[in-house]
Amino acid sequence: LRPDYVDGLTLLGGEPMEPENQAGLVEFVERVRAEFPRGFGKTIWCFTGDFWDVELVNGGRHHTSYTDRLLSCVDVLVDGPFV
Repeated sequence: LRPDYVDGLTLLGGEPMEPENQAGLVEFVERVRAEFPRGFGKTIWCFTGDFWDVELVNGGRHHTSYTDRLLSCVDVLVDGPFV
């Protein structure tokens, strides 16, 4: 991510917000965010087939103990089915 021509990180494919994937992603994404804080030209995008206000909120079927930590590092969440 260091070269200037790299705009940031995109999480997609498979399903990054699937509960079993969140545990593996959260430390990585937190490490990226720590190295490239907001405002330093690197963004983190996440594409998910889940709807944020249904599956990812507290009590939603894909909300885990990692969800809020992961989402707090994401700059842009593109949610819902790809049509």
